[in-house]
Amino acid sequence: METKSNTKILIVEDDELNIRMVSSFLRDKYDIDAARSGEEALKKAIDNKYDIFLMDIGLKKEMNGLEVTNRLRKMSEYKNVPIIALTAYALSGDRERILNAGCSHYLSKPFSKNQLLNLLEKIVNNIKKMDK
Repeated sequence: METKSNTKILIVEDDELNIRMVSSFLRDKYDIDAARSGEEALKKAIDNKYDIFLMDIGLKKEMNGLEVTNRLRKMSEYKNVPIIALTAYALSGDRERILNAGCSHYLSKPFSKNQLLNLLEKIVNNIKKMDK
């Protein structure tokens, strides 16, 4: 049996079904938390220490995922933390626009469990290398 990583991930997503789906993919491997709005994500980011953010770009409340990303990047402790855009924006140019706006990685919806787990594994391995 694989041991659970102590990597702490915040899912920023306003769709409850998507939160449940992503959580079910990850809960056996990672320490998962969820925020249902940008405001909640920023508050949790201040109150906790996350290693990775999974960011829905199309948040429908007070700010979108790129605005949340921008604010996180202004906090010294999150300047270089991986932020994975999980988004339905998949038109030509969207990926570049999202990465240029501060997200470190991009995964378009719908994505598979394996796509997400493989990306997270690469990121976690990179974090471990940098910590050594």
